[in-house]
Amino acid sequence: MVYDIKRPEYAFTQPETLEIFQVFLKFFHNLQPIKYPGFAFTWLELISNKYFMQTALSTQEIWPDYHLLLLSLFKFFKQNSELLNSPYMQTFYKGAPLT
Repeated sequence: MVYDIKRPEYAFTQPETLEIFQVFLKFFHNLQPIKYPGFAFTWLELISNKYFMQTALSTQEIWPDYHLLLLSLFKFFKQNSELLNSPYMQTFYKGAPLT
């Protein structure tokens, strides 16, 4: 869906695209890994998707909402700090959009 929003044949205006992305950001915030740890890898894939992240970072109006997602990511790392040496957390950390 994130990819389809940018397709020219749908002809979404910039305000419409912004509104749709804000819905995605709020939805992803509600699905954060602290609440749903079994969904953590999928959540990470969604927030670091190249189409989603490119739009989020190139649109200043939604930076605060994307910032909340990154805070959720850091909270998840902090909550699971004792597991950081586990293969699961090492793989999750490598996939994080931090580098």
